[in-house]
Amino acid sequence: LTAIYGIYQHYFGLSDVEMYEIRAKGFYKAMGAESNVRVMSTFSSLVDFSRYLTISGFLAFAWFWRQKRAVFMLGVVALHLFALLFTASRTSYLVIFFSSAMLIVVTGTNARAIAVRGLAILLVVVALYGVLYQYDARVMYNQQFSADPYVVHTMSGITHPTEEGSFLGRLSMWSYIVTTTLTRNMVGHGLGT
Repeated sequence: LTAIYGIYQHYFGLSDVEMYEIRAKGFYKAMGAESNVRVMSTFSSLVDFSRYLTISGFLAFAWFWRQKRAVFMLGVVALHLFALLFTASRTSYLVIFFSSAMLIVVTGTNARAIAVRGLAILLVVVALYGVLYQYDARVMYNQQFSADPYVVHTMSGITHPTEEGSFLGRLSMWSYIVTTTLTRNMVGHGLGT
């Protein structure tokens, strides 16, 4: 229901109260026009909504994978993935895909099945990125790819992560965390990192 409401917010806009709340919290993030705001559904922030969609989308896939009969759960996963577009959270997509792939691997009945599944998933990922990296990333980052800025932002970040603007900043941040942990702070920086 919250995914559906997030999609509703994207297409029909946020109410005046929701706009007031999102601006008051400093979460106002628009892509393009003033009316094209990143949505948060019934949650207190964009991040909460995207994390919820990530976890519930993975749980829906896990329910399907466990029973193999609940095909309607794949529709729920697709709904969550569609709603995630409008949060513009590329990490959430990667978490759902990685978690689902790991679930498929570890539910193998023996070591051989686990190894075969792991190799198959690795080959699929390498093949997908092999195909996607043949396309010019600049095309994926502009409006020629899609008229919806959320689709452009999300898909370009997933398909060409090294070409994405915040990639170097994130890499620098993680380098700093690792080096300071190894040299100055052996107990880490806390759960927030």
